[in-house]
Amino acid sequence: MADKFKFCNQHFIISSEESYRLLFKYLDGISAKKLIIFLSGNIGVGKTTFVKYYIKNLDSEKNAYSPTFSLINQYALPDLKIYHYDLYRLNSYRELQEIGVDYSLDSNGIHFIEWPNNFIKELPSPDIHINFRSFEYGTFITINNE
Repeated sequence: MADKFKFCNQHFIISSEESYRLLFKYLDGISAKKLIIFLSGNIGVGKTTFVKYYIKNLDSEKNAYSPTFSLINQYALPDLKIYHYDLYRLNSYRELQEIGVDYSLDSNGIHFIEWPNNFIKELPSPDIHINFRSFEYGTFITINNE
């Protein structure tokens, strides 16, 4: 699936809501029954904000929230389901199973997974990996599908 996307080492600087809109126009061609997207970067760098704006871009009436405490949030849009995972507080594969990640990942939709690095062997390979780095003027985003 990943070879359908042309995002190998694409770099973006996000400094405003308008920056997100332009980025999502670029990403607009992404469509698949199931898409796994890893989101990596330090705490507070904008991973959850990215997902919130992505959902808002698809449906301006829909509000997205951080899955920090729920660990998995699901959003139903007219023709699409979006799953947002926050694995930061998980320490073992057993905990990953207890929250039902296996069940959720079997479902069609877009799966945004924050903090995937501790579970690389247990999670499916990502179709797209987005890395976030904060710097003085905004957030530097690298999008890869390799």
